[in-house]
Amino acid sequence: MKKHSLESFIEKLASKSPVPGGGGVAALNLSLGAALLEMVINLSLGKKNLLQFTEQLESYLKQIDSIRIGALELIQKDADVFLELMELYQNKTDDPEQLDPALIKASQSGRDILVHCLLLAEFARDLISISNKNVSSDIGVAVANIIAAAQSAQSNILINTKFLKDLALKIEVEEETKNRSEKIFELCRETMTSLN
Repeated sequence: MKKHSLESFIEKLASKSPVPGGGGVAALNLSLGAALLEMVINLSLGKKNLLQFTEQLESYLKQIDSIRIGALELIQKDADVFLELMELYQNKTDDPEQLDPALIKASQSGRDILVHCLLLAEFARDLISISNKNVSSDIGVAVANIIAAAQSAQSNILINTKFLKDLALKIEVEEETKNRSEKIFELCRETMTSLN
């Protein structure tokens, strides 16, 4: 899916095909948020008034670039594991020894997205004071995409944990999701408040 044009991705998304779906959109939002932060950094590097931040900006750029590339790969990963889970459902599998691992696997891309959203939210907050002020609105748009990615990932995780038979695992994943999401949303609120 990574090689699809934006137009073909959206057409496939709108079709009867179960993939790409919400998980793929969450990953796409993550990659868009990362790309905008990369743009902000690229438009800040070399500016005379920001030279003292060069090392920090270059470090952020490297990490954000890795997140953006990984997010595009998550679109396909999410589709693959969702199709595996659907196959179990179509075979009317209700054996927890088969279903629980498939549900956890199906929630993994969402969990990965939240980890990356948290990093991007931290970078976005920091970039307000060390980047080109002429592109600060792009930080805001990046944050909006980070929020969308995190909310979407959270929804996808919780729809999978809802059916887990292993209650201890269900609680563990849901708590992790809740805590990580709250941190992301708090950082994003702080950043948006600082920008406005």
